[in-house]
Amino acid sequence: MRLLVSSFKQSLKLAPVILKDSSFYFGWHFIVSAFIILLVFKSLFDISSSMFFLLQAELFLASVFTVFIIPYLCFKHSQKASLPKFWTFIKDNIWIMVLAHIKAFFVILLFLLLLIIPGIYKAIRFTFVTETVLFDKQAQGSILKQANFNTRPYFWKIVLFLLLYWLSSLIFGWLLQSMLVSSGFNIFIAWIYFILLFYVKCFYLLWKVHFFFEIKKEKGEQISC
Repeated sequence: MRLLVSSFKQSLKLAPVILKDSSFYFGWHFIVSAFIILLVFKSLFDISSSMFFLLQAELFLASVFTVFIIPYLCFKHSQKASLPKFWTFIKDNIWIMVLAHIKAFFVILLFLLLLIIPGIYKAIRFTFVTETVLFDKQAQGSILKQANFNTRPYFWKIVLFLLLYWLSSLIFGWLLQSMLVSSGFNIFIAWIYFILLFYVKCFYLLWKVHFFFEIKKEKGEQISC
């Protein structure tokens, strides 16, 4: 529980700094793209609740580099170590990450097909696949094995972390969805909805990276970028 609380506090402290530093990378990009796409779909379709969720997924995928920028800035502001330029950081890690997640997906799928519970267990053990690729360079030969090792013996803490995130996201999403419905899917309210939900996801990534750093620190292991 201490790791969860301390990593959450660090994330809250760094969130304004990272938001400021990351505005060039996804702030205006997301705001402008969200507005344009919503405007286009509003003119072409009678937007329903399902359409808004579809747009949410598309816009989040359009800003998928947050998977890199949040960990990158988290490392920059919380670790006293040198790191490469941002686009070099992406270039050096993107294909390793894609392959690692593909492998993890098929391993989890296999376990799900055998028995559902082992599949869920394996998915939780692979929570830190991204962080292992980015910040555990000595493990590049066996990323899934190292990602699995990084969660030991923190399994139940990770389960609690995921439950807290999912629960808060559901509550927050429900409140925003209620705003959308009550406004008759007003274009401006929808725009605010996407922006807020997007930054909730960004904060989750920030908290997750800090949680990983805290685990490595408690284990006495090095973080290398």
